[in-house]
Amino acid sequence: MHVNWTKSKRGLLIFLMTLIGLMSLNYSVLFFLNAKNLFYWTREDGFVEYFGAILYLGATIIAASAFFQSSKTGGNYPFKMKRNYFYLLLALLFFFCFGEEISWGQRIFHVKTPDYISEVNAQQEINIHNLNVFHGRDEANQRKSGIEVWYSLARIFSLFWFTYCFLIPLIYRYIRKASVFLNWLALPIPSIWLGILMIVNYGFPKAIENNHSYWINRAATEIKEANLALLFLAVIWILYWNDRHKLRQNSVST
Repeated sequence: MHVNWTKSKRGLLIFLMTLIGLMSLNYSVLFFLNAKNLFYWTREDGFVEYFGAILYLGATIIAASAFFQSSKTGGNYPFKMKRNYFYLLLALLFFFCFGEEISWGQRIFHVKTPDYISEVNAQQEINIHNLNVFHGRDEANQRKSGIEVWYSLARIFSLFWFTYCFLIPLIYRYIRKASVFLNWLALPIPSIWLGILMIVNYGFPKAIENNHSYWINRAATEIKEANLALLFLAVIWILYWNDRHKLRQNSVST
């Protein structure tokens, strides 16, 4: 019999402990490498950045697979849809994150930034998240304040994962009417434990930023982003695996 390990307390605990171990290992380099090596590993087009990009690419592939698989799982999707289009939206989001991490291959393929983009991009790159309007810092390299903070892409993305991976699973677990609606909507619900790990991952760099150098804080931010990609990969993998388990159960019952 095929066992759904993600519904098993032991299986889920082992999976979560593995994630915690990987995240801790990533952060541990902050305290074992000097400033020069930290810069080398966490620089633009460095190991950490490409690691995060590859994780988002993997998440894209799994989300796309979950989308095509959803036509076979026997789900009752709203508006007579034959597939779960939330998976398609997640696949597009993860692909966007993958592309943004590597500036859409600009440096890989040696593409020069057009002048009209360079003038409005904080790092003169071909991407969206560093456009002045979406960047977290102003043209004087000072952190934005007030309402400007809330339409930076970093803040919008943080609100997204906090809502989708923590608030919605929390509401789904404890508010019955909301869970009925979310089931009708066929929204894939992440494990709330992964949402909690995302909160911890978000808070760690902020907890140490006043006690360490610029290079450690900068590296911590880059590692935080790579760990977030790892957690999103875990989110979509569990959702995909649960749907695959349902598919196998349906095949056995028929």
